[in-house]
Amino acid sequence: MKNNTYFQTMNQISAEFGKAQAQRKAEKDAIRKAGDWAALDAWHEREKGFKYPFTNGQDKAFCAWFESVRDESSTFEVRDLPWDKDTHDFVETLRAAGITEFAVTDQSTALMRLLHLLAAEGCTMQELCKVTRNEICWGYEGTAGHDGILFHTYSNHQNCRHPSGRQLSQLPLSQKLESHQGFLRFWGFGS
Repeated sequence: MKNNTYFQTMNQISAEFGKAQAQRKAEKDAIRKAGDWAALDAWHEREKGFKYPFTNGQDKAFCAWFESVRDESSTFEVRDLPWDKDTHDFVETLRAAGITEFAVTDQSTALMRLLHLLAAEGCTMQELCKVTRNEICWGYEGTAGHDGILFHTYSNHQNCRHPSGRQLSQLPLSQKLESHQGFLRFWGFGS
């Protein structure tokens, strides 16, 4: 879990974005100090083109990875599920990062709705679980257990194997489509 190149790359991109943003802010401060209001207007206009490189859903997935690694969680742990509108990007980011299972320990009031959204994205609930992690909180330092629900990021048909024996998630798109169409034909959906 710790050496996940996908999330490490996200971390690097985010850090580089932050450095560039700090440089642009220093430039803005110098323009303000000089009192060049036309240049400040141009700076603000140019700044609109510098969008943060990740969606909120991608950020939530990254934060879950970061916290899981930092606190040495026993499994990939999601303490804070994304907003409804960010669930798709969240799940797709987990899949792109190769995360095949995760434990939801979120206890928010929206938990039931979010569990249904995860299912709608093709995630499957597996079982209740216990996640252990290191904690430092209010003078307590040690390992603590947290109740969770274990999910797989792929439903059973998405996790099936290609006739070559390779998992579908590891195949090029053309072979995925070929296998998916074969799956649909097998169950009578399609020609």
